[in-house]
Amino acid sequence: MSKIAVPLFEDRVSPHFGTSRTMLLATVDHGAIQNEAIWEVGGNGPMEMARHLVSLGIQFLICGGIHRPYKDWLTRNGITVIENQKGKAKEVIRKWLQDRPSVVDPGPRNGKGEESGKRRKSIDEGRQKEIIR
Repeated sequence: MSKIAVPLFEDRVSPHFGTSRTMLLATVDHGAIQNEAIWEVGGNGPMEMARHLVSLGIQFLICGGIHRPYKDWLTRNGITVIENQKGKAKEVIRKWLQDRPSVVDPGPRNGKGEESGKRRKSIDEGRQKEIIR
């Protein structure tokens, strides 16, 4: 099972990571979206958004554009960034899953069988369409 985040502009992939006010958070398994939630980012800046994604245990960020420092920081913290994407968010996720059928858990974050001492929070899989504040 993998966790994906997509910055939104309405129901589409936002043109830029740092400007989105909402984000689609999806849990995918066996090549399909299993659960989803909308996170209302509010006034958080891009660095706070990035930190929150790491705290949620997000493994993949699918976005339009992203400034290099944020991309590098996310990558160093275990999130794979798939940039230059456009279209309706759910369609982009489905297309990405088709093109990459074996999405796997990236595993430990520090290479020692541990998650760098950071506690991972999961997306609440029991409630679909939950607004995360």
